[in-house]
Amino acid sequence: VVSFSNQLTKVTTKIRHSKKEEPFGWTDFLLPNFHYNQEQIAPKSTWRIIFFLSLCLVLFFIIFLRLFHLQIVRGSANRELANGNRIQIKTIHAPRGVIFDRNGKILAANAPAFRLNNPSLVVRKAILVTREQALEWEVKNDPRVLNLEVDNVRTYPMGEKFAHVVGYMGEISEEQLKDKEFKDYHLGDRIGKIGVEAEYEKLLRGTDGGEIIEVDSTGRKIRTLRLQSPVAGQNIHLSLDASLQEKLYQLMNEALSSSGSCCGGAVAEDPTSGKILALLSLPSF
Repeated sequence: VVSFSNQLTKVTTKIRHSKKEEPFGWTDFLLPNFHYNQEQIAPKSTWRIIFFLSLCLVLFFIIFLRLFHLQIVRGSANRELANGNRIQIKTIHAPRGVIFDRNGKILAANAPAFRLNNPSLVVRKAILVTREQALEWEVKNDPRVLNLEVDNVRTYPMGEKFAHVVGYMGEISEEQLKDKEFKDYHLGDRIGKIGVEAEYEKLLRGTDGGEIIEVDSTGRKIRTLRLQSPVAGQNIHLSLDASLQEKLYQLMNEALSSSGSCCGGAVAEDPTSGKILALLSLPSF
């Protein structure tokens, strides 16, 4: 028992001795050749801390002033600029009224098309683009697609046989825009120049609609914010007979050719009612 106690004492003494000799054994293991010296730790500089704190305060104050200027002082102007880039207004031009003869035959109608507007031009000119051309631009990702507005072009199935009677369309002039009669028109709009197109302009012309859309940074449409559908113009039924007009056109050409004359005119009237059934002037256009 005594011998066992002596051995136990020796082992205990060795363990305690090893602990005392390596108080920083973990430091040597993780950081080789590291010698802890409390005197080597430099005290923190108070002036350095004050300098950095002051610098941070100044920078934050400058940022605050800039944000205040952008959001409060210039807030309204910047909001308008942002909305101008994000929101666009597209005009939807109203289809014009159709012109019929007394039997319902079409003398003037509309074909789907688009109007190309160039915002960079000071004076806006109406450039009509066919549906096929617009689709081609869409397939090719042409940037001109972004400036297209829904419009239509006027077609005349009877051609030169009714040219002087029905008339034709043309772009409104700057002189006409100064007239109070055309106060609701804009540069680029098309109006009737002569004939029925001009005489019944107010009836044939409809009311344009519009679309407010939201676009992305490239100008592509994201969604429609508001839509105002256009109101089509009124249709007109004339007392003219298209079949009689065609027959008169044929006879007039034969008469002028046989007489060697260059021009002439003819009128066919219903004697019972006084209605004009055919009205022709040659040469036509």
